[in-house]
Amino acid sequence: MVLTVVVLSPSLSALSAPLFAPLAMPEAAAKGWLGWVASEEVPLLLSLLPFVSHPRALVRLLALAVFAAALFIPIGLLFLTYWLPSDRGIWRGHVIFFAAFYVLSSTWVVLPLGLLGYCVDSNYDRVMRSMSMEKDQLSRLLSRLLALPFC
Repeated sequence: MVLTVVVLSPSLSALSAPLFAPLAMPEAAAKGWLGWVASEEVPLLLSLLPFVSHPRALVRLLALAVFAAALFIPIGLLFLTYWLPSDRGIWRGHVIFFAAFYVLSSTWVVLPLGLLGYCVDSNYDRVMRSMSMEKDQLSRLLSRLLALPFC
């Protein structure tokens, strides 16, 4: 049970948390919460993590999931090895506390990188073009959901 959290959490949070961010990006940009980020402003990050500027959201988020898994799974396993008592069995409170902290800490890394991927140069323009601004909210939501994988 604990290993399931350790192995699946970074990957699933990398895929699910930033995937739906473009749904609200036009409104967030209008309020000044998100904006266009030039590649020249984050050259070190883009050289270390080149997938952040990839033009397709699914490829970008899959690469982010691999990065998050490579970063957080060893940390989680190391933490479990030395923190959870193995001689008396695992107490449920330890598992709950560890799982909550682990998922929260992986999201702190994954969500900003996922949002940055949507805000970098041409990705930002593509997201803004593909997110419709129809007056009917249901048709706006449906057209935005259909455009999500291609942002």
